[in-house]
Formats: sequence, structure tokens, C-alpha cells
Amino acid sequence: MNENDALEEAACLYFIDAYNKSHGTHFEIKEHRDRPDFLVGASNTSETMGVEVTYLYYDSEEAKTLLGRSSLPPHPDKEKNFDALAGRLNDLLMDKVKAAVAYDFGHKLFLLVRVACPVFNKSDFEMCSDWIDLHSGNPFAEVWLLFYSEQTATFSDLLQIQ
Repeated sequence: MNENDALEEAACLYFIDAYNKSHGTHFEIKEHRDRPDFLVGASNTSETMGVEVTYLYYDSEEAKTLLGRSSLPPHPDKEKNFDALAGRLNDLLMDKVKAAVAYDFGHKLFLLVRVACPVFNKSDFEMCSDWIDLHSGNPFAEVWLLFYSEQTATFSDLLQIQ
């Protein structure tokens, strides 16, 4: 398994665990695939959904640092940088919507955005939800942001933005 596939699978597993705990469901990965990235099914029902996974970094330098490819520190100033991060999220959402419109997928489709930027957490995004642009023609039934939780010391904080 290559690095990207491993990162996607880890994000999907974190999401499924948090989603199951908060919704009382029993979803599990059935297949790692392409378009969408995962086929997920409930072990106690016949419900199936697709999960497309992506990551939100502040910029490419932060991604390199967090993936161990650079020694530069991440961006420390929340106030100064949140607008830029919000813009990156909207660009990411637009790209994912455009790509997913072409998927030939007959089940419910979720988009999972793992917020990898360590400077921001769920509360930062809850306070600024009015700037999120989900674009017309959006094929995703639900869009979720996944954050690192200090309480659980893992990626377990979820925020549904659609």
C-alpha cells in the first residue's frame, strides 16, 4: 500500500469510528477503491455509502512538514491565517464536487475532509461556518470535517458542514 492509500485509509477508519460512536451505527470499510475512495457498509444492515477522502493543509509547505519532508515549523498565527485556510477549504470543496459529479456511483456519497493543519480545531470552524461554499450541483449527501482531538489524542472530532 502506498503512502497516499495508507493516509486515506487511516482517515476513513478515524471517521468511521467517530461516526459510529456519534450515530450508533456499525459501518466498516468494505473496499478501498477509486471514485469514491471507499465503499463502506453497515455490518447490521444493508446500508452502503461511498466515502471520498481529502486533506486540508494550510499550504504545501505545511503538508511537507507534517509528512516529514521538511523541517520548517507550521504556521502559528491563527488570526492571520484562518481566512487563507478557509479559502483553501472552499477551493478543495469545489475541486471535489467537480470530480465527484462524474462518478458512476449508485449509493449515498460522503466527502470527508481531514483537517491536518494542527493550528486549527473544530471550534475554529464552528465559529466561521458562514464562509463555507458547497457549490451548486454538489453530489455529496454529507460533507464532514475531521479534526484531531486533544481529549482522545486521535482524530475523532467531527463537524458536519452539509
